[in-house]
Amino acid sequence: MGKFLTNSEYDALKQKADNYDAIVNSIIKSNDQIKAEEVTPEFINSALATSSDEGVSAEKIQELEGTIESLTKERDELKSANETLTSDLDSEKSTNSTLQSEVKELKADNEALSLLPAGQSVAGKKGKQENNAAVEDELLAFAQAHKGDTIAIAAKMQELGRV
Repeated sequence: MGKFLTNSEYDALKQKADNYDAIVNSIIKSNDQIKAEEVTPEFINSALATSSDEGVSAEKIQELEGTIESLTKERDELKSANETLTSDLDSEKSTNSTLQSEVKELKADNEALSLLPAGQSVAGKKGKQENNAAVEDELLAFAQAHKGDTIAIAAKMQELGRV
């Protein structure tokens, strides 16, 4: 039987087989879960295509870092604006509560006014209330100063229009 291959063809094929074995052994060493039988030319092509797709250039990395920085800055600005708006909302709620209390007081005053006799003013009513308090304070001070002097106290009451 004669040779099918020449020595140089055999050596070339042997070199290719050794190179392929070196690639397979390297892949198996990097990943214990892969078996030698699974490392086919299609597997190698797929792995090369995937790794080249995943390779990211320095420019792309720089662009992504810039985007991350921009988004972080925007997020911080939005957080700050949210805090400001929350503070403003709390302030407005407080103001609203105060105004509602004032409206209730005004409604009560308005209702009281509607019960006043014709011709009597609010100022007269409030002035009268303040005047009554002052008269009562004056009378109390006089009574304390003149304890036991009933006639003097009665005269003061008559003078102040309390009798």
